[in-house]
Amino acid sequence: INAPIQGTAADVIRRAMIRMPRAIAGLPATMQELQTGNGPRIRVRAGPFASRAAAEAAARRIRALGLEAQPVTAGARAER
Repeated sequence: INAPIQGTAADVIRRAMIRMPRAIAGLPATMQELQTGNGPRIRVRAGPFASRAAAEAAARRIRALGLEAQPVTAGARAER
């Protein structure tokens, strides 16, 4: 699951530090801070999952907290 967080620097930090840890609790996940031409981003990746259904369930859990989540196949690039 690719779950990017975008916005102003303060918004990115607030959303990443408050919402994302709860969204990914118990999931195999990593968070990475990125500096881009459009400002800071936090890249969150969760997985791998045993099945596509398990990945979809995790994505729904993340989206329920108002965050973006897009399941992707290993080796594939997420569409934005």
